[in-house]
Amino acid sequence: MMHNKRDSIVPPGFRGYEQLFIALRRLEKAWLLQYDNGDHFVKGRDALDYTLRVRQFFDLYLKGIAATLWLTEARHWKTKGS
Repeated sequence: MMHNKRDSIVPPGFRGYEQLFIALRRLEKAWLLQYDNGDHFVKGRDALDYTLRVRQFFDLYLKGIAATLWLTEARHWKTKGS
């Protein structure tokens, strides 16, 4: 899943969005990529990062290429960027 903090269409505190992610995460079926810039769509550097991570996800699950760190190690949002 991907989300932008400034999304005016699906705000970050939208309960349905949070509940869906939590349910899928407990099943180990979801990852959340949250970007600080942008509105409902990713642009610029965030779009490049998102594209790279989607490719890494499919490399792992479709091609069997070794997982990158972000796919194997959960990080709390407060440590984002460190």
